[in-house]
Amino acid sequence: MRTKNTEFITKMEQFIDAFQRDNGVSPTVIEIAEGTGMSKSNVSRYLQYMRENGIINYDSTIPLPQPIPAPQLSSILMKFSK
Repeated sequence: MRTKNTEFITKMEQFIDAFQRDNGVSPTVIEIAEGTGMSKSNVSRYLQYMRENGIINYDSTIPLPQPIPAPQLSSILMKFSK
């Protein structure tokens, strides 16, 4: 297995933490991908890696909440990208 990019891991952790703090729920894979500029497949692989290595804890069998409406998501993404 290829080594994971620690910058991607840090970027994802920061986005997830900010998203949870601002919204009270965890982001979807799509929201993480949009917020970090990573592909959905990379986000999925990194989430699995992070879970397997104890960096994050989540249950992928629990249904996720509905995505945040686009205007609100844009506002969140703008805060994160500064």
